[in-house]
Amino acid sequence: MTELAIEIREPLDLPMVQGFVGEEAADGLDDALEKLPNGATVFAWLDDLRIEGDISSKELLARCPGFVAPTGEQPWDNYFTIFVRGNVEITGVLEVNQYYDVYVRGNVRARSILSHTGNLLATGSVTADEVMAFECNEEGGLLHGASCDVPVLCHFGGGDWVVDNQNGKTIHGEVWDDPDFVALLEVLKGLGVGSTPRDAFRGVRELVRSGRINELLRALGVASRQT
Repeated sequence: MTELAIEIREPLDLPMVQGFVGEEAADGLDDALEKLPNGATVFAWLDDLRIEGDISSKELLARCPGFVAPTGEQPWDNYFTIFVRGNVEITGVLEVNQYYDVYVRGNVRARSILSHTGNLLATGSVTADEVMAFECNEEGGLLHGASCDVPVLCHFGGGDWVVDNQNGKTIHGEVWDDPDFVALLEVLKGLGVGSTPRDAFRGVRELVRSGRINELLRALGVASRQT
């Protein structure tokens, strides 16, 4: 049997992205999808992917046979897009880096998922045991999946996306007077991390990275789903 190896593909164009999310979803995400084609080479892993511990999207394929990260003198020479034709399971935290977008032809599961203007798109479900926090602006920050389920979903900044969090709390940080967002800022302040509207993502990220996310969940009245 031939061993699986990374396939290197041409950069995504808009019709490819629209075809990935499907016609119905694409109709509601016109502006967001137009920003996704970035000229970056696509590295494709054509199977499920399971990783122990925390990982960034930049390192997501590092252990897959045939993967060699691009290098160059300019920062943009090093950017690439990740495509997984299968399910992705991360036992720790998945951080989606800007310019290292992730496309998954299946389901995504992690303990927590963080993104500062990186994009994560899945054709299946996106689930996490603790928190998903996405900082969005004109440069990125799209979360898309057939469904989403996490104790707390935080959508900070702008960005044109709507994800239905099936069984958890959704905090709309793009609306600064949203009662849930105001309550979150008070909790972050009490926990001694970034707590201004513009620092909320950084505050949540600090709690996740330092292993204190359960303090945030308890203060918000929700529980982690970790067993």
